[in-house]
Amino acid sequence: MTRLALVGSGPDDEAYVRVAPRVSGATVAAVSDGAQAGSGNVVSAPTLADLLEAHADAIDAVIVQTPTDERASHIKAAAADGKHVLVKGPLGRSSAEARETANACAGVVFMAGQIDRYRSDVAAVRASMDAGQMGQPGLVRSHRWQPPPTGWRLDADRSGGIFIHELTRDIDLAAWLFDGPPDTVFAIARGSDSDRPDAAVVHLGFPDGGMAVLDVTTALPQGEAYWSLQLIGADGAVYADDQHNMQLLYAGGSPAARLTSTGDATVLSQLEAFVGAVNNDADASASVDAGVLALEVAEAASASAASGRAAMRTEDGYVLV
Repeated sequence: MTRLALVGSGPDDEAYVRVAPRVSGATVAAVSDGAQAGSGNVVSAPTLADLLEAHADAIDAVIVQTPTDERASHIKAAAADGKHVLVKGPLGRSSAEARETANACAGVVFMAGQIDRYRSDVAAVRASMDAGQMGQPGLVRSHRWQPPPTGWRLDADRSGGIFIHELTRDIDLAAWLFDGPPDTVFAIARGSDSDRPDAAVVHLGFPDGGMAVLDVTTALPQGEAYWSLQLIGADGAVYADDQHNMQLLYAGGSPAARLTSTGDATVLSQLEAFVGAVNNDADASASVDAGVLALEVAEAASASAASGRAAMRTEDGYVLV
């Protein structure tokens, strides 16, 4: 039995509660920092510090989904108490902070969430590549269009803004699909508030001529977010988006399209990977290295957008040229 604590509230709170019992007997046993677990025999505490002080023996691992600027302290506190850690979203506000946090997690399983890798459509794209159907990847193109952020996400000092909080997801996917880091980064960003742009485009150049073009906008006026991914390789191409389960319904009058949900499949796959690593005492450092890389590239993209210059990867990290 792996007893999980949700630390901080996120959109998947209820999903974790639902799927945990399907994952090697795991269960959500505790919540803190605003997380919700619904009904059941779940320990609750105002903060992670309170939870560890009063109920440390009730949990084995934590899922951290607190505001970005608070994650490092929560990760370190959990690891210091011997708890395994899964982090939702970016590992922290900066790559330096993420590296320091990783060093503090020796002795426990520390995993970067990288939720988009566990989407069924993205898994199918990766499977096609691994089967040799795409050939050498040449171009990755992703588009994410979503409503404006709310709460702490509005404060770029807390969330990291569009590059850290939003684009690290797509940067991670691009580097994963190309199996390595980009050697060049160029970005532009726009918005009515120069300190908080609501649209950005990032161009990544990879060795052997591959490239990725990633764009995100948080200016969707209303409705559900939209995401798409295209990959063009030497021998084939593949496309995925989150509208693939659109159904056309007709009951008289005008037909209406309705998006059917993929349910908890993504959260289930992610949690299976984490609990499996905990149960097998597996090394999850590759996910953390990828999370640090995504932050390094996001920082280079932010610097590029601010300066109008490209960034090159060197032995000392990304440097503007």
